[in-house]
Amino acid sequence: MKFNFYSLFLVIFFSTTVVFANKPVVLNDSITQYEVAFDKLDFFEDKTNRLTIDDISSEKYTSKFKENKVQLPRNYNTNSAYWIRFVIKNDSERNKSWLFEYFDSSIQQILFFTPDNKGGFNEYAAGNHLPFSSKYIFHKNFIFPISPILGVEQTYYARVKSSHLVFMLGVIRSYERFTSYAISEYYFLGLYYGIILAMAIYNLLLFVTIKDKTYLFYVLYVLSSGFLCSVMDGTGFHFAWPGYPDFNQNAFSLALFLMSVWALMYTQGFVSLRTATKFHFNILELLIITRILFFIGAQTYFPILKEIVIVDIFVLFCCYLSGIVSYQNGNTSTKYFVVGFSLLFVGFIISNLTVNTIFGLSLPNNIYTVYSFNVGIVLEMILLSYALADRIKLLMRENNESQLKLIAELKEKDEFRDVLNKELENKVKARTLELSTKSNLLEEKNGELSRLYDEVKDNIKVAKWIQESILPTQEEINQYLPENFVLYMPKDVVSGDFYWFEEKGDKKYLAAVDCTGHGVAGAFMSIIGYDMLNEILRNPKNDTINAAQILDKLNLGVISTLKQKSKDSKSRDGMDINLCIIDTKKRKVNFAGAVNYLYIIRNKELIKLVADPFSIGIPKSGDILPFTNHEYDLLPGDMIIQYSDGYADQLGGKDGYKKFLYPKFRDLLILISDKPVQEQHHILKEEILKWIGEWEQTDDILVIGTRIT
Repeated sequence: MKFNFYSLFLVIFFSTTVVFANKPVVLNDSITQYEVAFDKLDFFEDKTNRLTIDDISSEKYTSKFKENKVQLPRNYNTNSAYWIRFVIKNDSERNKSWLFEYFDSSIQQILFFTPDNKGGFNEYAAGNHLPFSSKYIFHKNFIFPISPILGVEQTYYARVKSSHLVFMLGVIRSYERFTSYAISEYYFLGLYYGIILAMAIYNLLLFVTIKDKTYLFYVLYVLSSGFLCSVMDGTGFHFAWPGYPDFNQNAFSLALFLMSVWALMYTQGFVSLRTATKFHFNILELLIITRILFFIGAQTYFPILKEIVIVDIFVLFCCYLSGIVSYQNGNTSTKYFVVGFSLLFVGFIISNLTVNTIFGLSLPNNIYTVYSFNVGIVLEMILLSYALADRIKLLMRENNESQLKLIAELKEKDEFRDVLNKELENKVKARTLELSTKSNLLEEKNGELSRLYDEVKDNIKVAKWIQESILPTQEEINQYLPENFVLYMPKDVVSGDFYWFEEKGDKKYLAAVDCTGHGVAGAFMSIIGYDMLNEILRNPKNDTINAAQILDKLNLGVISTLKQKSKDSKSRDGMDINLCIIDTKKRKVNFAGAVNYLYIIRNKELIKLVADPFSIGIPKSGDILPFTNHEYDLLPGDMIIQYSDGYADQLGGKDGYKKFLYPKFRDLLILISDKPVQEQHHILKEEILKWIGEWEQTDDILVIGTRIT
C-alpha cells in the first residue's frame, strides 16, 4: 500500500535538490522504460481543491507550476490537491504502445489526463477509494495509457488528492516491457506469499502438536507481516478484497497494529523474559497496552495517528533489543532471533535507499531493491522459525539432562531405601507383637463406638419423626389456603428451619422460621419456637393481636426460656422469622419479619415488605426492640412468598464456591409466578438441586408460596 512505509520516518531527514524541470521525456525504440521524476516534473498545489483540467491547462496557471526540486515528491499538505505536469515526445519509429505507471498504490484519488487530437484531454480516474474493477488495467499499481501521437511534444497532467502522505513517482513503459515486468513481479510476489503461507501452516501444526503458545504468536506474526506486505504492494486489494475500497484505505494501519502486537507477544514468549529480565518483560507488556490504546485512538478520535509509523519502528526495535538482552543473559537460542531482526532492518534500509539519498548514497529502483524489505521479512521468518526449532532442541536437551539427574537421584534413593528397609524390618518385627495386642483392644473399642453410633443415629431418627409430626401437612394447609406449596429441604436428618400454620376464622397465620444453626441444635430451637407460637396464638387474649405483637411476645418468650437476660447466660441462639396473617375475606395481609422480607408478586412485578434487621432473641447490644407491623391490600392472583436464607445462600455452580444469591432467587420467583403452585414447587426444587450438583447442601432450605384466590 505504501511504496515503503518506513520512508515516512526517514524522508523528513534526507532529500536531494535538482535544478532543472519540465524536461520532456523523449520516447524511442531503443529504450523500453523511462522514469518520470526529478527534473521531468512540475507541481502546483491547489489549496481550494476546486480547479479543473480546463483551469490548470489555461495560460493563467501555466506559470504557477513550480519545478520539482526534491528526490521524492510528496503531498506534504494533505488538505490540498496536487497537480503534476510533465511533457512527453514520442519519437518511436513504429507504432508502439506505451503505458504510464504510478508506483504508490495507496493514493486515494488520482485523475490522469492524456492529450487528444482535438486540443483537449482524455480523463482516467483511479485511486484506492474506487473498487479494483474500475482500474484501466488490472494491476496492483495505477496504470494509464500514453497517447499514440508521434513526433510532437505533448503535455500530460495528473491530479493527486490523498488524506495521507503518498509518493508521486511514475514510470513510462512500453506495453511489452510492462507485460514482462508485471509477470516477473507477480511471480516473485507469488513465491514470497507462498513461503509466508507455508511457514505459517508448518508452525501452526507445531503449535497443535507441542501446545506452546509461542508458536501460535509466531504464526500470527508471520500472517500479519504478510498482510502488511500485501497492503503495501497492492496485491491484497487486487486479489483479497477488490470490492472493498473502504477497507483498503484502513488496512495499512490495521496491518501495522497486528504486526506490532503479535511481534511483542511472540518476543515475550520466545526470549523467556520472565526469568531472563523482568524489567524488559514489563516494558514489552507496557508496549502491548500502549499500542492497543494507540490503535483505538487512531480508529476513533485521532485518525491522524494512522500515519505515524515511528511507533511501530520503536516496537520492532524493542523486540530486537530484548533478543540481545536475552542472549546476553544466557538464552543462546535468541542468536537466530537477533540475526533475523537484523536482516529485517537491512531490508528496510535497502528499500529506503531506493527512494531516499542518505549521506549521498542511494540505490537504483528495481524489483530487487524495491522488494528488499519483503526479502528481509522472509529471511527473518526463516531464521525465527529456525530459532524456535533450536529453542525446542535446547528445551529437550535440558529435559534429558533433568531426567538423567532425576534417574541418578532415584537410584541413590533406592540404595538408601534398601538400607533403611532392613533397619525398619527389624523394628517392624519388634512392634508387630505390640500392635497385635493393641489391635485387639482397638477392635473392642470400635465395636463399642459402632454400638454408640447406631444408638445416636436411631435417636436422631426418632427426633426427625417427632419434628415432622409437629409440622402441619400440606393437606392441612390446603384446606384453608388451597393454592399453596411448601418447599422444605433439611440439610441434616433434623432441621433448624420449620414452618408453622394456624387458622382462626377468616385469618390464616403462616410463618417461615430459620433457627440458629441446623441439625440437632437447630431442631431443639425449632421445637421451642413452634411451641411458643402455638401457645401465643391459642391464648384467647391474643385473638386480636397483629403480626408484630406476636413477634414481640415470641421474642420475650425466647429470651426468658433461654435466660438470655442473665449476665452469666452463654446462649445467643435465636431465629429469623417471616410471619403473615392473611385475611381471606378482606384480602389483606398483616406482616412482621425478623431479618427475612416478605415478597408479593403481582403481574410479574415483585413487591417487598421490609423486615426488621434484628432476630428473635436478645440482640448483641442488649436492648429488646419492638417489631414493625405492615398491612398490605391483596388482589386475586397475588403470590405471597415466605422463605429462609437457605435457598439464596446455597453454594454451588461450576466450582462450588458461588452463592445462588437473592437477585437470582427473586428473578426465578417472578419468572414462575404465573404457573400453578405445584409446578412452582417442582421448578424451585429442580433449580436448587441443579445448582448444588455434586456439592454438599450448606443450610436448611425453606420456601412457602401462597396464591390469593
